[in-house]
Amino acid sequence: MIRKMCALRVFKDENGKTNLSLQDIGGSVLLISQFTLYADCKSGNRPGFSKAGKPDMAEKPFDYIVRKFSRKRIIIYRVFSKLILR
Repeated sequence: MIRKMCALRVFKDENGKTNLSLQDIGGSVLLISQFTLYADCKSGNRPGFSKAGKPDMAEKPFDYIVRKFSRKRIIIYRVFSKLILR
């Protein structure tokens, strides 16, 4: 997945076509953990996060992704928060 993310041609070249990848432009990555994205909004106006993953479950995979990007010499800005709204 990291290899694919680095190689996706989503940036415009000199002709305005999306032919350039993150590596081509020397770009950087902002990684934000989103282990609390699961929200139950079925009833009421307050989302419930009781089925969301625990922070400990997300930290190892998140650190793994950071290491993989670093090996590709891509600058990483990382945000990992253990804040859970319950």
